[in-house]
Amino acid sequence: SFYDRFMQVKITGKANIPHNRNTLVVCNHASHLDMGLAKYGLGSYGAGIVALAAEDYFFKNKWMRAYFENFTNMAALDRRSGLRKAMEQAGEHLDRGRTVLIFPEGTRSSDGVMREFMPLIGHLVMSHNVDVLPLYLHGTHKALPKGVKVPIPRKRKVEVRIGPPLTVQQLQRRTQGM
Repeated sequence: SFYDRFMQVKITGKANIPHNRNTLVVCNHASHLDMGLAKYGLGSYGAGIVALAAEDYFFKNKWMRAYFENFTNMAALDRRSGLRKAMEQAGEHLDRGRTVLIFPEGTRSSDGVMREFMPLIGHLVMSHNVDVLPLYLHGTHKALPKGVKVPIPRKRKVEVRIGPPLTVQQLQRRTQGM
């Protein structure tokens, strides 16, 4: 209801949602609003999505860990232990047939500009044979920039653009020989 009441949300590309299979949902990250907006934009497909979240930020003490593990669909991702550990943590959810949301930049953008992707996505796609569902979120940086605790008032215009899924086969062809 937050997005209905306090934001003006525009969603495009709903026809691209592959309701017949799980995917690795990948989108840019500029705000703490991003996870909720991505789930909102995906509708019923986003209801059970597991969002990978920084263990050192969201799970840093026993109270936060208890809350996020029991009352959200967030799962801890250890950003400090390297690619192998992150692959293992994310891969467990994919192997269980869950749809997983990941922010490939590894952190929120401080200025709203998309940064270079971390290598985790490519490894997950190829190792777990999962398709990628790309999302682009627009306007969240203005509504709740990094460092701000409460969303900036007024009905902010935000947007979710859902791209066509990129299949494992397409990605294997595009990366062949790399």
